[in-house]
Amino acid sequence: MTKVALSGASGNIGQVLRPALLKLGFGLRSAGGRRALTQIAPEEEVCHGDLREAAFVDTLLTGVDVLVHMAGTSVERPLPEIIENNLVALNAVYEGARRHHVRRIIFASSNHAVGMHSVETKLGLDCDLRPDGFYGLSKVWGEAMSRMYWDKHGIEGICLRIGTAIEKPTEFRHLSTWLGNEDLVQLIDRCIIVPDIGYLAVWGVSANTRSYWDNAGAARLGYQPKQNAEDYAAQILAASSPSTIHRRTNGLSEWVPENMQTIEQCAEGLAAGTMTSRALVEACLARIEEPDGEGSRAFIKVHAEAARAMADAMDALRRVGRAPSRYAGIPVSLKDLFDIAGEPTPAGSRVLADAPPATAHATVVQRMLAAGFVPMGRTNMTEFAFSGLGINPHYGTPRSPWDRASGRIPGGSSSGTAVSVSDSMAIAGLGTDTGGSCRIPAAFCGIVGYKPTARRVPITGVLPLAPSLDSVGPLAPSVSCCAVIDAVLAGEVPVVPVAASLDGMRLAVPTNVVLDGMDADVGAAFERALAVLSRAGAHIVRMRFPEFDDVTAANVKGGFAASEAYAWHHALLAKNGSAYDPRIRVRIERGERMTAVDYLDVVAARRRLITAFDARTRDMDALVLPTVPIVAPRIADLEDEREYNRINMHILRNTALGNFFDRCSISVPCHRDGEPPVGLMLMGETMGDARLFGVAAAVEATLG
Repeated sequence: MTKVALSGASGNIGQVLRPALLKLGFGLRSAGGRRALTQIAPEEEVCHGDLREAAFVDTLLTGVDVLVHMAGTSVERPLPEIIENNLVALNAVYEGARRHHVRRIIFASSNHAVGMHSVETKLGLDCDLRPDGFYGLSKVWGEAMSRMYWDKHGIEGICLRIGTAIEKPTEFRHLSTWLGNEDLVQLIDRCIIVPDIGYLAVWGVSANTRSYWDNAGAARLGYQPKQNAEDYAAQILAASSPSTIHRRTNGLSEWVPENMQTIEQCAEGLAAGTMTSRALVEACLARIEEPDGEGSRAFIKVHAEAARAMADAMDALRRVGRAPSRYAGIPVSLKDLFDIAGEPTPAGSRVLADAPPATAHATVVQRMLAAGFVPMGRTNMTEFAFSGLGINPHYGTPRSPWDRASGRIPGGSSSGTAVSVSDSMAIAGLGTDTGGSCRIPAAFCGIVGYKPTARRVPITGVLPLAPSLDSVGPLAPSVSCCAVIDAVLAGEVPVVPVAASLDGMRLAVPTNVVLDGMDADVGAAFERALAVLSRAGAHIVRMRFPEFDDVTAANVKGGFAASEAYAWHHALLAKNGSAYDPRIRVRIERGERMTAVDYLDVVAARRRLITAFDARTRDMDALVLPTVPIVAPRIADLEDEREYNRINMHILRNTALGNFFDRCSISVPCHRDGEPPVGLMLMGETMGDARLFGVAAAVEATLG
């Protein structure tokens, strides 16, 4: 997660920012000065020292992504001392930020104008110190910070002036009176996550009210704002067009949408009344409808009005204490091969677009609806789920959020589901996984994808690819999100997984097959992740798995996928084969050449190899391998049929092992900020899903 350092945390604004930052899910390190600082939550780190000393600044900023710096402006100290101390501290923290590669600094203050006289006096900048000078003062701070530090060091900067109304020089309406105001919390959130804003010069006043943007209170105190504060606040709070976030700097890199939230964050907001299901749905619809976005390619059908109606219903039920679950009202997306009563199930094809409508919901859809999740619509996919690339010639191919200008594949077959999550068109989504179709797009889109032990989750009402291998799983921002949805799908009680201890954990790294043809970006991220886990106490055991070599031989004639897919499709191919994507049709038709003997040989080989593999992994907590051995290639580079087939088999190779060996498996991001997305895949034991979620939670937290 993104780590935020908060200097001057013992002051008035610190008392508001500390719980707000924790509520928003940021890692927090708070620094107290002269006043004692008491830890308010186990997730908060607390340190004490003098910001004018480089050693303490290093302690504060090590491993930090964002610094919120607050200047001390107490009227109890002489103004010359305030000025000098502020400037010394400013220089110290900005030099420290440069040394530690802090990417963004927010200057924040809540006290009165006189105490902020330091920078404009030293730099000779104009500042209006009359009662209507709050906005002008903040603008001065923004210009000064930009001139002195941000431009010089290449650090993003924001000047956040949260002013307080003063009737007398020593009388304040501190921000502590506004604690709980959701506008303030949203404003802090956006200051940290929204890029390319420049600086924010924001002021607000209060006249003994809980209204943050209180122009009437300002007028009663003689303030004449230079810009309507309500309008300005609305502009800032609506600033969502840049699609980047740094909340998990080492896990989700800078292309991941700025408003992606976890299921738990949404559940907490809904329970607290700080958000509504209708607001979540409208935000998702806005992302889907963005003219330059991926909504038209990520979704085959959008259930806008149904989603709004269900959101309103969930909000009404929650108001009277009758919400069906704590997750009721959270928007999700559904892959286009799940039956939804009253609609055809095209499975990303044209040939089934006008098929008879389903008479009932798929079991997994019914369970999601019963828990109150709100479907946003049907998401795009590889036709009939028979490719790991995510390319669809019928409905267009949604682009991975990485290097979008070049047009990278999203991974498949659950392509639209992954992009709907990465681009915040849904909080989470349902996919299927027959050979990697949840985990591959998760890896290419920088999110988490889960394949359960197949027998745990029913596939009734799911258009099949290969029933011997098919499974239904979630794609979501975090491990805990996937655990919650997996439990709902399996008919279990959702529980947020507790991270297992890495100390002494045995993680097996296969040395054969899975590392072959690995590119430099994936290799660097994978080895770095292993080193981090080793330093955290995990035992990395590199070992050979002969069973992996035998899987290729077992599948040489097409395996379960071709034979079972052909059994379902043969009549449809005979009737309307020309309407298929030719590259999908030829893969299905391989099954026509398989005999009953060939099929039974695959069944016997699988049974034998599973027995041997289970024995070999018995003493391991999990296997660790790259989800995909290469980063997402460009869509244009796969137009050649031979290259399409070569890359498709290459990216399916590692993930398909989990399906063949009937294991649970999860992909978590392991790349760093600014790098191409790379997935780290963990493979657990058959029916060891709960244990694997604990391991994955620990790995996710350790990798950041």
